[in-house]
Amino acid sequence: MATLLGAGNAFGTLANSYPGVKETESTNCGYELGEVKVTSAVSKTSNVTNSVITIPSTAAHPEKAMEFINLLYKDADLLNLLYYGIEGEHYQVVDAQNGVVDYVDGQDMMSCKYVNKFKIGNTLDSVPT
Repeated sequence: MATLLGAGNAFGTLANSYPGVKETESTNCGYELGEVKVTSAVSKTSNVTNSVITIPSTAAHPEKAMEFINLLYKDADLLNLLYYGIEGEHYQVVDAQNGVVDYVDGQDMMSCKYVNKFKIGNTLDSVPT
């Protein structure tokens, strides 16, 4: 949808909201978007089951796997690396005070080789400061 919005071929979209959705999608489209909430917040089982992280019973190193999962909720630097890539190569901090990031100059969602839309861990810690 970001491609259609960015090209001016769509007016808007319906989507689930999350902290930072407006900023994230604005970055993906290449210009500032607005956000209009059409319903009150609803939590469903799928909100939880869509982000379940498990360790297989056949894992060779389950303790190390658990250490990594714990880091997803404790280490903002790791989250930024997984979410945005390498600062200066894949993204740049535009406004540190407000936690705004963007692609590096000359790149966008279509040209950047690193585009991660999979959000895991503590998403509230995922904006570089």
